[in-house]
Amino acid sequence: MLGPTDVKWGDAPPSLPPGAKFALIEGDPKAANQLVTFRLKLPRGYKIPPHSHPADEHVTVISGTLHMGMGDTFDESKLKAYAAGCGAVDGDA
Repeated sequence: MLGPTDVKWGDAPPSLPPGAKFALIEGDPKAANQLVTFRLKLPRGYKIPPHSHPADEHVTVISGTLHMGMGDTFDESKLKAYAAGCGAVDGDA
């Protein structure tokens, strides 16, 4: 069990553009087929370029709105908005 003060925040991995903050809760984000739990704090307007990862990701939006898309190219017209309280599964593994 972790409380808010137990979460250790730092800069996001270098695979993400500068500006994001990252907190690993459990697991190894580079390992295949492993449960990984982490938190991201993203500044307004932050854009994550198209990428892949070795396992599915479950995303929960805590505050704000996350605009997320799928595919090999970044296309703002195809982004779907997820408001606070929403969840999504990014299953490109």
